[in-house]
Amino acid sequence: MSAVSFEVPEGATVQIVVGKAPTLVLPDETGRPRESARKTGIWRNAVKGLVAVALLAGGFAVGQHSSGANGSAKLGTAQAAASPAPPAVQHAFPDHALATDPPGPTPAPTSDQVPRTFTQQLQQPPTVAPPPGAAAPAKNAFGLDN
Repeated sequence: MSAVSFEVPEGATVQIVVGKAPTLVLPDETGRPRESARKTGIWRNAVKGLVAVALLAGGFAVGQHSSGANGSAKLGTAQAAASPAPPAVQHAFPDHALATDPPGPTPAPTSDQVPRTFTQQLQQPPTVAPPPGAAAPAKNAFGLDN
C-alpha cells in the first residue's frame, strides 16, 4: 500500500474521489457553449436588428407623410413673406485691379481726441484700494510688493 500526503491550507475545500467517478456526476461542460443557445442568440439578434430597421423606416415614413404636402407649403409661404429675394450680382470680381493706398504711418491722435490729463493718468501705475475695514496686504497675488 502506498501513502500520499498533501498539505492543505486552512479554509480550503477538498473533495477526494477514489476510483471511478460516480455515475450520477455530470461532465463539466462550462467552457463549451450549447448549440441551441448559440442558434437562439443568432435568431434573437437578427429579430432585434429587423425591429430596429422597421422602426427607423416607419419613423422616416411618418416624418415624410406629416411634412409632405402641408409642411412644405407652409414653409414656402413663410420664407417668401419673411425676406425678399436678394439683389442679383452683376460681377462677382471686378475686371480691373482695385487701387490700393500705400501703407503709411498711422496718424497720431490729436489733442482733441485724447485729453492730456487722460494720457497722464494712463501712464501712472494703478493703485489698488483694499475694501473698507481690511488691511492692505504687503504683497499682491503675484508676490510683488504693493
